[in-house]
Amino acid sequence: MKLNRLLTKLHKIAAWLLFPMIILFFITGWSMTGRVPIMDRGVAHWIHTTLWVLVLIFFVVHAGIQIYFWFKKRKK
Repeated sequence: MKLNRLLTKLHKIAAWLLFPMIILFFITGWSMTGRVPIMDRGVAHWIHTTLWVLVLIFFVVHAGIQIYFWFKKRKK
């Protein structure tokens, strides 16, 4: 039971951290192409190329835990 509680908290943390990162990822991507000139292209490129690693990590954690719970629920 403690594992489920820990995984649920980790899932929520990963989801809430992933949300602003995805928004920032889109904004920096659009800034790099010049569609949304919110920031300098160099800064946008640096943030975009640095951020993808964190987005990938949090997405894998978020999706992995959700898939684990789905299989566990389906098994019952």
